Amino acid sequence: MLQKACGLSSADAAHYLGIKEDTVSKWRRGKRQPGPGHLAEITDLARDIDDAVAALAAWDPEKSDPPPT
Repeated sequence: MLQKACGLSSADAAHYLGIKEDTVSKWRRGKRQPGPGHLAEITDLARDIDDAVAALAAWDPEKSDPPPT
């Protein structure tokens, strides 16, 4: 799962998605499934994380300041 692979806490994921941490916990445990709207937001979160990782991987500390977070 994205949350585990990125070291994202349930609280962080819930904050990003604007939902309760308990909801994220239920998804993670398979007690509930995210609806279509939340799936789109989770996809956006994954894209944002991927973009941040790519920016950090391309960063040359001798040539510029770190990319914005």
